[in-house]
Amino acid sequence: MVGTTGQRKSPPWLSDVDADPSPTARQAVLRLGTLISLIVAIGLWLWATWGVSDDIQLLAIVADRQHYHQRCDPQGKPIHTGPYNCVDMRSYVFVNGPVMTAFRRSCTGEPAAFLTFQEGKVERYDVFSVTRALQWREQNHYSIPCY
Repeated sequence: MVGTTGQRKSPPWLSDVDADPSPTARQAVLRLGTLISLIVAIGLWLWATWGVSDDIQLLAIVADRQHYHQRCDPQGKPIHTGPYNCVDMRSYVFVNGPVMTAFRRSCTGEPAAFLTFQEGKVERYDVFSVTRALQWREQNHYSIPCY
């Protein structure tokens, strides 16, 4: 952009920075707010990325305390032989095995998603929801109501 005097003009969003070498209080607060927001965003990303492994360990502990009454294969289909390892919790069908899996269902009972509880393959929300449903079932002796 060229001004009337022939000098190159800076864009409007940089005009405050170029005009005064020392920042005003408003600029300092804006810069500090931007820095804090960036630190919080990076911290939340790190927490979401590496916090899932702790949640999966908690899910494994809760799953080991359950009393299973059904036998299922790793895909959640009922079988007639093998150990009892499956629980139907209305909104989830959870299978406890070497790799914990679950089917997330809508309230009508149709499969909505297949979840594998391994790091990097499942969202933290799903791990929390299944853990909460298992804990509810353990404490109240019936499955959590479907919402």
